[in-house]
Formats: sequence, structure tokens, C-alpha cells
Amino acid sequence: MQTNLFDQSNLNKIAFRKNLAVFDLQAAQESLEKWGKTLDAPQDLPEKTEAIRRLSASVNKKNELAELWLTYRTTDFLQPLKGSFKFLFKGLSKALKKHLSPEACAFLLPALHPAQIFIACDDFVTAIQCCERFLKKNGENAFVRELQGAALFKAGKEKAGLVAYTFAMFNNPTALSAEYLFPKKYNRKLRFFVQKFNDPAKAWLYLPFALWQEGLTYIEPEAYPFERFLLQTIAQQNSAIAGRAQEHTLHFLHVLYLAEMTRLRGGKQNSVMQLNELRNELQQTNPFLFNSYLRVLKTFGHV
Repeated sequence: MQTNLFDQSNLNKIAFRKNLAVFDLQAAQESLEKWGKTLDAPQDLPEKTEAIRRLSASVNKKNELAELWLTYRTTDFLQPLKGSFKFLFKGLSKALKKHLSPEACAFLLPALHPAQIFIACDDFVTAIQCCERFLKKNGENAFVRELQGAALFKAGKEKAGLVAYTFAMFNNPTALSAEYLFPKKYNRKLRFFVQKFNDPAKAWLYLPFALWQEGLTYIEPEAYPFERFLLQTIAQQNSAIAGRAQEHTLHFLHVLYLAEMTRLRGGKQNSVMQLNELRNELQQTNPFLFNSYLRVLKTFGHV
């Protein structure tokens, strides 16, 4: 008899988590009540019940669901569900997706873009389209480019994903999230720099150049809209970078991308002159990184 009761407890726990994962909170509550009648009932059953009750009040409120999606790990009333957070996250994602139009592309909150919800629901095609609409409407955004890269990568379009990731990193790597850095080599290199510098922001700043050195980025020579964006950004930076290491490093990354675009396009006279000007600017911005840049080019016979 005891074994059967313990078995039933486990079945109710499994059912509870499955219901959380599809955000069927009424069924989750029923599973909790059954679980509470077994020998292995959770000691915090009243707290779990209250968490489900408060979650139920948010089901039809997009803004509240969005806030919970971002903060569920640290939200006080949800802590009794901590052992089931993986399932809760799936459920929150599915619940929030129901509130989104397939054409959604504007940020729901300053730190939450619809593409994150589509990615969490494994709807990579919609996530890609969502990012494309945003970028077409609003212009470059490093984080949205990273989401585009992540969705493309997960959809099996790895080359296109690497192009998007490269745009993101050479725009502003400090705006990116390790959560969406799906290529394993990118992740390993980031972890290495975090350990080396003990400074996540500095680690992100050095990541793009390190990946470029190892041939792990994909610079698109014909990406003219991104080229225009970088030129506009550089024009704004020139009056603001003095004395700040982060801005100098970002400036170096922007000029490096332009230099590589120019080199990859071929050796017309105008291109050669432009490339020399860009390399001079690289040298003036960061002589140490510039020397590393030249060593890479010499190694592969590009100088």
C-alpha cells in the first residue's frame, strides 16, 4: 500500500509539472490537491497552491506575463515552485505567445523582445521573421541581431546565423546575452574571457576580435546597409570616444569590420586607398590590437 501511495505521489508530481509546462493552471491545481493526499505530499503545499492561484490571475494579462517571464526566478511568490522552474518557463512562454500576433516585432518590455518568446517556444521561423521586421522598421539593434542569429542557427541556417551574429558583435557586443549565444565555440571563448578578465563587459568587448582572429565570424562584404550604419556610428563616435576604453574598443571593432569588408571586395584603386585609411585608423585607435590584426592577415597572406 505504501509503495502505491509513493508511486501515486510521483505520478501527481509529474502531472503537476506537465500542466505547468502547458500553463493549464486549473489542471495543475488539481494535481497539487491529489499530490497533497499522498504520503509524500510537499511540505509547502499551501505556498505552492497560492503561487498557482496568483499565476492564474495573470493568464489574460500580457504585461504581467511578460514581467513574470523575465523575473520568475526571483519573484517571491513563485519560489515554492523553484523545483519546477524549467516547466514553469515553458508554460509562461506558451501563455505569452498566445498574446502575440505573428506579426509582432516591437519590444514588449525594454529587456524583452517577441523573438525571445518565439525562440523559447521553438518557433524559429516566426522568430526570424519577427527580427527581420524589427530591423527593417527600426534599423540596426545588436540584441535583435543576436536573436536573429540564434533563431537562424537553431533553424539549421548556420551560415546566415553566423552573419547575423557577426553583425551583432561588431555593432555592440556589450548589448548581447550569453543565453542566445548558441554556437559552442562562441560560448567557450566567452567563458574563457570571463574567467580571464573576471569582468563580463570586458569579456564581451574582446570576444568579436578573438573570434575573427580564429576565422569564426562571417563578414559579409556586400552588406551595404550595415556599412552605412557603421559609418554613421563612427561619425558620432569620433566626438565622444576620447578617454573611454570601452568606446575605443567599440570604435576599433567598427573600423575593423569596414576594413575587412573593403579587403574582401577586391583590389580596385579606390578600395586600396580606403583600406589603407581604415588600417591607419585601426592603428591609431588600438596599436596592440592592430598588430594582432596584421599578424592574422600576414599568416593567411592577406597583406
